[in-house]
Amino acid sequence: MRRLVLVAGDDSRFVIRAATTLGRAATADLVANGAEVAAEHARFLRAGGCWQVIALRGTVHRNGERVRVAALQPGDRLAFGSIRFEVARDARPGWPMLSAAAVALLLLLALLAAELAGAAQPPPAQPPLQLEADGRTLRWQGPAERVELFLALYDPARSVVELHLRAPDRRGPITIEVNDSRLGAVEASAAGPIRLRRFLVPGANRLVLRDAGGGEPLRSLELRLTTTPLPSCAGAACLEAMTEALGRAERLSREREVAAGNLFDAWRWLRRARGFAIAAADADALGQVQRRLAPVEQALDERCAARRFAAARHLALGDLRGAQLAAEELLAAFPGGEHPCHETGQELVRLLEEER
Repeated sequence: MRRLVLVAGDDSRFVIRAATTLGRAATADLVANGAEVAAEHARFLRAGGCWQVIALRGTVHRNGERVRVAALQPGDRLAFGSIRFEVARDARPGWPMLSAAAVALLLLLALLAAELAGAAQPPPAQPPLQLEADGRTLRWQGPAERVELFLALYDPARSVVELHLRAPDRRGPITIEVNDSRLGAVEASAAGPIRLRRFLVPGANRLVLRDAGGGEPLRSLELRLTTTPLPSCAGAACLEAMTEALGRAERLSREREVAAGNLFDAWRWLRRARGFAIAAADADALGQVQRRLAPVEQALDERCAARRFAAARHLALGDLRGAQLAAEELLAAFPGGEHPCHETGQELVRLLEEER
């Protein structure tokens, strides 16, 4: 399903094309006011080629069974407190999205409910930043004493989960808490990803970043979450598989101009080699892979930025044909969903389809 269509009991249809938060707060993407509906109740997102629902601060039932993370199929019945939906087939509805009148009504109900709750209650906390695995870099601006992140993970026990963190305006260390457990403090200027495997659970995870004790507020952060599958091997078997993966990556990297997707495939094999090195618990092997991976990642980022710029330029000039070609080039260069540029290409294609 390229889009997720939810059908309410009155046959109203809600079309979801991108990651969407459902809840009763006015800040939610899909505002729903009902008994036992939390402010930030659940999250819909597309990952691994299918739509998933993730419980945030409320309970989610699929086909009568309570779930934390669940893949969605046509015909699934969903319950969020007293709110009920059914997943429809990916057919184009009579209208592209929730009508303005319905949105206004839901917002009014949410505001009335908040007013009736009384001014004595504290204002709702700022919702956490949504950091999606293998998604785009999130840039946050402060100042704030703490920054809360929400991570949606399917199976962290079988993945290497890493947080890429940069704080260009900061000198002191930052403390990281994972699901209310202290992971440790990291230097803001430290290079390399931060491994988050400890304390992670399938489904919703909560991270808190805060000053490590000097009283300096957080002002500017760049954040990205990556996941690498952890293979089922150990020792010499992992190192042998790593060497084979490095060889494949080297050949593809040399032939990067032969086919548009070769550089992407080289990056994918290097990530696989990195998983083998981690599973082998060999620090020297991991360093070797990392040194090869870094320039390929940089080349991919540059290629992604160049093609995004070309597509944006064609759109700005009203050249839909040129934008279509740029979007196709983007998808050819990034044929898999592991890199955020693939989703950029898909979004461009969807946008151009709606323009026609």
